Amino acid sequence: MKIDIKSILLSKILLIHILDLCNSYGIDYRTNVTLVDLATRQLMTREELLSISGIGEKKVELYGNEIVSKTHPNLKCV
Repeated sequence: MKIDIKSILLSKILLIHILDLCNSYGIDYRTNVTLVDLATRQLMTREELLSISGIGEKKVELYGNEIVSKTHPNLKCV
């Protein structure tokens, strides 16, 4: 079984950033399945963000660019 260390590290780094964002905005992350999806999928587009349960138009508008920029610094969520 081949382990993709880069993906694992990116997921952990993204999770840390997501938890930091949650703390900043007062979002309860302790039992949030949405955060697991955000941390384990490499999201690049608005449609990919919207495919996650718990993420709607408003959250994409508010947080989309920040979420995408954590794993893809040169992209914007449009």
